[in-house]
Amino acid sequence: MFSIIIPCFNSEKFVRRAVESAMRQARSGYEIILVDNNSSDNTLSILQEYSKNYPSIIKVLHEHKKGAPAARNKGLLEAKGEWIQFLDSDDELLPDKIERQIKLAEKSNADIVVGDSYVYKVVEGEIVTSIRSAESSNIWKGLLTSKLGITSANLWKKKNLLEVGGWNESKSSSQEYDLLFRLLKKNARVSFCPTPLTIIHMNVNSISNSKNDKRIVEILDNNLHLRTEIKEYLKSEGKLTKELNQAADMFIYITMLRYSTIAKVFFEKGIIPEYIRKTMKETALDLPVIFLIKVFTRHTITEISKLFKSNK
Repeated sequence: MFSIIIPCFNSEKFVRRAVESAMRQARSGYEIILVDNNSSDNTLSILQEYSKNYPSIIKVLHEHKKGAPAARNKGLLEAKGEWIQFLDSDDELLPDKIERQIKLAEKSNADIVVGDSYVYKVVEGEIVTSIRSAESSNIWKGLLTSKLGITSANLWKKKNLLEVGGWNESKSSSQEYDLLFRLLKKNARVSFCPTPLTIIHMNVNSISNSKNDKRIVEILDNNLHLRTEIKEYLKSEGKLTKELNQAADMFIYITMLRYSTIAKVFFEKGIIPEYIRKTMKETALDLPVIFLIKVFTRHTITEISKLFKSNK
């Protein structure tokens, strides 16, 4: 048996899509746990409607502590399945997602299946599709560079989740990577599913698309501290190679550049540029010269392109 846990907060516009995708799973023997997390719209009545119509497979829980980690933990403690599928309420699963990943896990004796995923993002009114691929050549490199799947794309063994205490409810971002880090420290076995079987819908309210400057600094801080913690652990275990150290530092640098661009677009003044300047000055990043040349070249070409466009 497996359990699909869907945390829901003000999800009335898209939660049906998530629930219907869960109900279309090809593998039988499942339960769907819908956790309402203080919704103020029509979400709860929609969840109760599903529970009333499908009482044998769907149950509704309530979690009053704010945040998806608390809602996921609520579902995890109630779940009966050996395998756990966490599904964000704005994402969806392809019909053979869990069937294929459980078979892969059983064949490889894995505790976590890391999956690729489709990403649907609305750009100027049109849906742009891309694939978020996992880093399968080195698990620690994937963890350091955020290429070890994403919450809805992965499949998790319940026993291992409980052993590490589930989701860290104090984390406001980088939550699945904090969870993955704790699992890997406990020697959880990982298998990779290269076929995208989950659709991630990027929306304007995503924390990674935040336009709140304090929130962005919080995201950057969580991101940096987690990478630092992982590097310190690897160093203590004698596993921090130069390649891993540089991969982590390149990821930090690119992330800082990305949010620096957001700051220029949305904030004339504010705390983001100062935070980035201070962090880059204090953090000794080991960056390959060829990487810096590529970044500089790409940035220069982009700025020249903008200049030509503005002169047309």
